[in-house]
Amino acid sequence: MRTVLVFMVLAMPFSVRAQASTSQIDPQGQGRSNFEVASVKRNSNTPSGRMTFQASAGGRFTAENMPLRLLIQRAYGVRPFQISGGPPWIDSERFDIVAKAGGSVPEKEVLGPMLQALLEKRFKLGLHRETKEMPVLYLTQAAGGKLMTSRTADCTSAAPEPVANGSLPLPCHEVILSISPSGAKLRGEQANTGQLVVTLANILGRPVIDQTTFHGWFDLDLEVSMDGLEGILDVLGVRSPTAQTPDNTIPSIFTALPQQLGLKLNRGKGPVEVLVIKHVERPSEN
Repeated sequence: MRTVLVFMVLAMPFSVRAQASTSQIDPQGQGRSNFEVASVKRNSNTPSGRMTFQASAGGRFTAENMPLRLLIQRAYGVRPFQISGGPPWIDSERFDIVAKAGGSVPEKEVLGPMLQALLEKRFKLGLHRETKEMPVLYLTQAAGGKLMTSRTADCTSAAPEPVANGSLPLPCHEVILSISPSGAKLRGEQANTGQLVVTLANILGRPVIDQTTFHGWFDLDLEVSMDGLEGILDVLGVRSPTAQTPDNTIPSIFTALPQQLGLKLNRGKGPVEVLVIKHVERPSEN
């Protein structure tokens, strides 16, 4: 079970799979494998909205046009608001990376400890974890709101047929976020609140804590305005899409959740684990 985020910005799509990570910082690099060969180069040609990032079978890792901040997020399993410090270029400059392990290694190791080791070696990245009091959002059930309907029959994980109008197919046990000039859509078949809070945290730029009492699966099909979601586009380094004719009837995420799912986001403060960047350098290319 995973959460899938798909960003469609202008004509350049960017997608990333966001999931809970158990990556741990190992400052001394004890017990970690390293890539056998790795190339790191600065990218100055690719439009900022187009980025690719993947690990393939056999221990190969590739990234194109990625800012260092996004690479840190994936390597250490954190979200944008969990990274503190660092110079401006970790967001503005983009890098291409091609790395290959000496043998076949699991994807989880490639995108966790091995990527950590590569960033620490090539970018001289030094960091540590701290717990800070930060603004958070609590997802609760809205008083008197519509109750979510729990699904009992399982959905199929097989790839569905393409949708005639070109929209993304409804995923099974996943959440897909699509952003376009007309707004944003959150869709999923038999999603759970854990997947929903991961998606909300990514697009709202702050921790979202599940305080609902709902433990089942539910179908999700929300259309929301870009109000409050602009921060995710800043993280990706792309221009915020602007609709030619804004539709003022599309609700914000804060309005749509109570109306359509009977859920509510409440603002508060709470302890959040963050990564503090103590040292980083631009890599020497090879």
